[in-house]
Amino acid sequence: MYMFGGMGRAPNASMAFWRNDLWVYRFSDNSWEELIPPGTPPSPRYGHSTVWDHAIRKMHTFGGFTSDPGGYVNDLFVYDASDNSWERVTPSGDPPCRRSGHSAVWDSVQSKMYVFGGIWYVWQTVCYGNDIWVYAPLENSWKQLTPEGAQPPARCGHTAVWDSSEEKMYVFGGAAGDSFWVDLWAYSPGDNVWEQLKPSGTPPAGRTGHVAAWDPVAQKMYVFGGSVPRIHKPLNDLWSYAPSTNSWERATPVEPIPKPLWGHSAVWCSAESRLCVFGGCVGEGVSSSPTNDLWVYAP
Repeated sequence: MYMFGGMGRAPNASMAFWRNDLWVYRFSDNSWEELIPPGTPPSPRYGHSTVWDHAIRKMHTFGGFTSDPGGYVNDLFVYDASDNSWERVTPSGDPPCRRSGHSAVWDSVQSKMYVFGGIWYVWQTVCYGNDIWVYAPLENSWKQLTPEGAQPPARCGHTAVWDSSEEKMYVFGGAAGDSFWVDLWAYSPGDNVWEQLKPSGTPPAGRTGHVAAWDPVAQKMYVFGGSVPRIHKPLNDLWSYAPSTNSWERATPVEPIPKPLWGHSAVWCSAESRLCVFGGCVGEGVSSSPTNDLWVYAP
């Protein structure tokens, strides 16, 4: 598992700061290693997105919020694990506007990255997006897609996963101002259409700052934690969505379980069939503080 950037706090320090460090966690020997690639890495940031191209062992990092003037960025960097190097890429075409709190998924069949939604400012006005973009590394180009029919409401702080068997992106949750969403949508690039799904069962409560990961063997999306909008109350509930039955199910893991978290990250380890959750913030509102705990869930 590769982990890049985020917002942290130094030991015994009260001020938070942005990070641009890069780490790798190895399941084989249960160890962390900080990587120090040559070249210019992305600037310190949080609220960015990363996707992993397993075929060529590269990680694509897009956007986020930085300490740079203007805060929001729309730059694109690639980390090559084969030679431990960062590279800033400059695609052709108009890129997505500067943003944070968006989602991104990787289509391993077509070798493309899809970016959806997020938050940004225009003339000191907060804007939320429901736009969808595709980045094609082979052509090194951005393109905005214009799906037909119904569209998901604009949002940030949501999650997205990619189902390679059905070639669909599933988007869940998020918020826009005082509105927060419990809806679930599927985007099909082949047909260029969105579909609002209406699963059976009780859905997870509305939330932001949660994580989601896709289990390609069980064909399920796992959703964990996050924060209840407006009251900023963190959660530690775990849910799964199965497209085959179009249903939600709440999991009840045995103790111990992670503390309620928001702003954490997660990946699915296919070799071990495990959900791996790292970091995030514990505590409510202004009393919250970052953690570097690492948890693994075995279905």
